[in-house]
Amino acid sequence: MSSHCPGAPSLGASGIGVAGFVLSLLGVSLIGLILSWVGLAQANREGRPTGLCVAGIIIGILGMILGVVVFIAINATPSSTYPY
Repeated sequence: MSSHCPGAPSLGASGIGVAGFVLSLLGVSLIGLILSWVGLAQANREGRPTGLCVAGIIIGILGMILGVVVFIAINATPSSTYPY
């Protein structure tokens, strides 16, 4: 038997946290990170699960680090079009 009452609201994941996770996963790291952080705060306040929010934060941070590393690697490589 399920302990779920028919009239009680279900406590699923925070919608903002899920949106942040999806955006982080799709490569929109900064917005995903911000939404995941807001979703984490909201989920903690409402007693909702925080797994997707935390995953969105981790993926967003890793995506931003990867973006910075790629940016530095591209700009550190000398280009053959500029005479030195």
